[in-house]
Amino acid sequence: MHEIQLGDVTVTRVEETHGPIMPTGAFFPTIAAYAWRTGPELLTPDHLGADDDMVHVAMQTWLLRSEGRTILVDTAVGNDTRTTTASPPCTSTGRSSCGRTRM
Repeated sequence: MHEIQLGDVTVTRVEETHGPIMPTGAFFPTIAAYAWRTGPELLTPDHLGADDDMVHVAMQTWLLRSEGRTILVDTAVGNDTRTTTASPPCTSTGRSSCGRTRM
């Protein structure tokens, strides 16, 4: 996990997966091969493999924490992993942890 502080909010990245997904030519077929070799320090190792010409991506979710509250920002691009845990209501105002009003 990686954390940064933005004012009174702690932002935590929870990485599900990170790595190669496909060759650069398949990911962006209209970009010339030489363009991927221009400024490699901007792309490797986070976005482009140093030796394999593969595009790398990260699938992650984010936790925002401030003033005793926690917000989960789910980017919904994971690997189809299902969870079975349920979160309790975050306040006593009748709102569930996902922001919908309870019936």
